[in-house]
Amino acid sequence: MKFTLLILGLFVVIGSLNAQSNKDLKKDSLVIEENSRSFEYLIPEGIQENAMLVFVLHGSGGDVPSTRMYTGYEFEKIASSRKNVIIVYPNGYDKHWNDCRKNASYKANQEDVNDIGFFNQMIDFFAEKHNINKEAVFVTGISNGGHMCYKLAYEMPEKIKGIAPFVANIPEDFNNDCTPKSVATSVLVINGTTDPINPYDGGWVVIQGDSTRGAVMSTRKTVEYWKNLLPCDSTPEITEFEDYAVEDESTVIGYQYFCEEANKKVRLLKVIGGGHTVPLKD
Repeated sequence: MKFTLLILGLFVVIGSLNAQSNKDLKKDSLVIEENSRSFEYLIPEGIQENAMLVFVLHGSGGDVPSTRMYTGYEFEKIASSRKNVIIVYPNGYDKHWNDCRKNASYKANQEDVNDIGFFNQMIDFFAEKHNINKEAVFVTGISNGGHMCYKLAYEMPEKIKGIAPFVANIPEDFNNDCTPKSVATSVLVINGTTDPINPYDGGWVVIQGDSTRGAVMSTRKTVEYWKNLLPCDSTPEITEFEDYAVEDESTVIGYQYFCEEANKKVRLLKVIGGGHTVPLKD
């Protein structure tokens, strides 16, 4: 059995890393405040009009090939099958995203690169050239890419219908330099309980002795932040995915808050025994 995630309306079956896609990606770039920013994307043959747009973001030091590999090429397979979604792999500035962690040492943060402008222009690019549905734009990402998901939901929620960050918690207030608009957004958080980098219960993020990324909230507080923005009271629906053990023998429990009034969902997939990875199943 494969590990299945419902990511913002897309059923994503994360399978074996050996299952590579033969689809060719297109490449393009945009100039944002004198910086050339590149991205690669898949437009399936026979794409429908008014397609969804899904951004898939790499982590610190990542790139498009590594992102495709650790997600098992599944986003591309789904796009090719469903014919109603365009998959986009943007490249961060110097392989990083300018997320909300204010003292992070990478160039994207230190130079305050305009990633919000980058995503705004990419959305416009696909709207103008490929007639996407601008009301159906989603973002998923791992680690630094997951933190960028939070920034996009904070600062441009009018453009982003939902986010699905992997192994990332919201920074603590003293470590957060984003400007939230406090607008309800559909959110799916996927965190491992034994993550050595993004602590499930909150604390300092340390990578190879570098603690400049600062402290993050617990997963519970991260989920509560988004749940509290929902414009209605909601009792969580708790689902245990007993059959969905991933390859490291961890198990998954899902929690969901649904606001029917706003048609928004806040979900948590708690990967018990999971680390700083995208869960995979052979």
